[in-house]
Amino acid sequence: PELAPLLASTLAQDVDLDVDTRPGDRIQVLVEKRYLGKHFHRYGKLMAIRYAGHAGRIAYYRYAPKQGREDYYDQDGKPMRRELLRTPFAWHPIDPDARATLPPAIEFVDGRMGAVYRRPLGAPVLAVASGTVTQVGRQGEEGLVVELELADRRKVRYSNLLRTIGELSVGDTIAQGQVIALVGNSGKTPVPRLRLELVAPDGERLDPGAMTDRGKLRAARVGDAIPDDQLERFTEDTQSWRRAMRKAGE
Repeated sequence: PELAPLLASTLAQDVDLDVDTRPGDRIQVLVEKRYLGKHFHRYGKLMAIRYAGHAGRIAYYRYAPKQGREDYYDQDGKPMRRELLRTPFAWHPIDPDARATLPPAIEFVDGRMGAVYRRPLGAPVLAVASGTVTQVGRQGEEGLVVELELADRRKVRYSNLLRTIGELSVGDTIAQGQVIALVGNSGKTPVPRLRLELVAPDGERLDPGAMTDRGKLRAARVGDAIPDDQLERFTEDTQSWRRAMRKAGE
């Protein structure tokens, strides 16, 4: 249980654990274990993770190149971070028989396209990308709304929320993965849910596939690859991690 939030937040770049996974899928991890004296205290950094299953085959390796930020890379040194997370939810318990494990539905309201997720009341909602708050407050049938503007002026709009986390205000800077609100049923909806919209700079609602799709529509990867002159060192430093996970998977 202590590892679940760590796995979910790391894989959120590519896998929605609530929707994408199936019985028989495998997740392997290499994680620091921290001790107080001889007694296990808690888990530390997740150094490597490999997922193989219904959502595909994915492997991340945590690494800090010279004069660069520590981040996750694939075995070729390419960044694994995406501009939009695969899921707008932090890890939370769900009844395995609940409708909440279904993929999001595409909904049109007055011609505006959005993705609708069914989740339990109070489920924690994440910022799928870093951005700036441009709207926060109740707006008629949409209920409580939070809108974030991204660096490229696209916006991500959340509606039907229960409440925000913290005193969110217009102009606040939000980091990708930050918990910003809780699922609610505010506005014109009888059940707890989240409606998520991706909005172009001109106000047009875009296909939410950049967040919901696992294929070609998925948001682009962002960040710098490991420089060519450091790739050999990266391969050497992570080789034992790959070997350990392969051995564990035999």
